[in-house]
Amino acid sequence: MSGSKVPYHLRVNKYVDRQLFLEVLDHVARYQPIREMGYISMGGGYLEDFRVLHQAYGIQKMLSFDLDDWMIKRQKVNRPYGFIECRCASSTQIVRDFIAIRDSLVGADGKVIVWLDYTEADKRYDQLDDLENLMKKLIPGDVFRITMNAHRPNFGTVDRYNLAKKADETDAEDLDEWWNRQLVDQLNEYMPTERKGAEFIDSQYKFAVTLGHAIKIAAQNGLRPRPSLVIEPLLSVVYADKQQMITMTGIVLERARRDEFHRLVGWNEWKYLPGEEWDNFTQLSVPHLSVRERHQVHDLMKSVGTPEYVSQLDFRLDGTEEVHASMIEQYVAHYRRYPTFAPVDNM
Repeated sequence: MSGSKVPYHLRVNKYVDRQLFLEVLDHVARYQPIREMGYISMGGGYLEDFRVLHQAYGIQKMLSFDLDDWMIKRQKVNRPYGFIECRCASSTQIVRDFIAIRDSLVGADGKVIVWLDYTEADKRYDQLDDLENLMKKLIPGDVFRITMNAHRPNFGTVDRYNLAKKADETDAEDLDEWWNRQLVDQLNEYMPTERKGAEFIDSQYKFAVTLGHAIKIAAQNGLRPRPSLVIEPLLSVVYADKQQMITMTGIVLERARRDEFHRLVGWNEWKYLPGEEWDNFTQLSVPHLSVRERHQVHDLMKSVGTPEYVSQLDFRLDGTEEVHASMIEQYVAHYRRYPTFAPVDNM
């Protein structure tokens, strides 16, 4: 079963990522009303993010799209509210028709939240091209969000590299160099010039940062013809969802109003600032815990913060003490964002 077919509550890190997205929208709501904004996204089979955004902000102008007709039929059965439009379309088609979509959804001057959610690792150039073309059509107050696959092994396993080396298909000195050459070819003009070396792809996190810089290039390219506008990065997250994924969220602002935005939203209060380079990623590696395990962690909480009571737990999440402690720390950091659904046999 692919990740896109698994419910949110079984995909803990993706669920927590979405909760962080909602929290950053709470900040945006101090700057502009969200209720009248439109929401455009790939809702998947359950349209869960549509339900949550409507409950949180009252948004009713909503469009879910998917390339597969069978998915659209499923969405129409599962959509939580009848005002959600479900349309068979690709991301590229949505971007191409974006001005008309905005006009029909919220009017020519209405603001939108749009999420481009990609999983394919072999189409990153097209995805970044979609983002650049989308940015050309966004207006001040629009919020955009993009999810991309950031899993290095999709370029090929070490066994595949060894076979390529043996067949003289590559003269790359090692696996990282082989992957890096493929990335440079794949991203083309979106490849960050300052991160072209193999040393910038020799870990999963570094690879995420490199892709983050590519996203920044694509987004800023789209705004270049309108220098009076600027992108304020809101949130950058890297997480595992079977494969490593990254999400980046930003808002388009009038350059002259950027300081006003910072002041009104209490920007320095936001714990997960992505930084000027957009690459200060919040790393999510929240473990799956049963209800009983979570209750034991909660019972030991004397104050919220890094747990100093790891050794007092009656269970372990990993044979390595360091990994076990890290996983518990991740849970404590995000326990309020943890999905509360659980199978009965865990209770």
